[in-house]
Amino acid sequence: VRIRDIDEYIEAKRTGGWKPRTVASQCSILRRFFRYAAARGWTSVRIAAGIRSPRVPRYDGAPKGPCWKDVRRLLAATSGTSPRETRTRAMLFLCSIYALRASEVMKLTLDDFDWFNETFLVRRAKQGRIQQFPLQFEVGEVILNYLRNGRPTCKVSVWSGPFLWVGWFYE
Repeated sequence: VRIRDIDEYIEAKRTGGWKPRTVASQCSILRRFFRYAAARGWTSVRIAAGIRSPRVPRYDGAPKGPCWKDVRRLLAATSGTSPRETRTRAMLFLCSIYALRASEVMKLTLDDFDWFNETFLVRRAKQGRIQQFPLQFEVGEVILNYLRNGRPTCKVSVWSGPFLWVGWFYE
């Protein structure tokens, strides 16, 4: 193996669509391997020294999500009165305002909401910890609208039991 072979490999991956961070990671792995190979006497030390990583900016400046104006337009577009629309609006508010994952919203129960102190609890999906959030007025109103007008009647009391959102995504 020559350094030219490694350069050609890296260039092929770069033109094949690899991002600079992926190319830099691959270069680091190759350097480590060729240092090990040189220590064993399999290759020259110069190969590891010749592998150069691309510059990777710390912050690429690209937005990670939609701008707030677009989020507000989406929330305004879900202003219908059908049960499906009120449920969708409540879920969108929780996801957009509090950055909750769909699985976290689906696991919410009425017991998670403390209406007196205007807070609610979320069981985080990735770390499994419980996090408390202040309940914004606008979000609380949307959730109450869903509970009053969108949630189907069931045998369980209106103020206890799960939100019953599980499975409703597929209607």
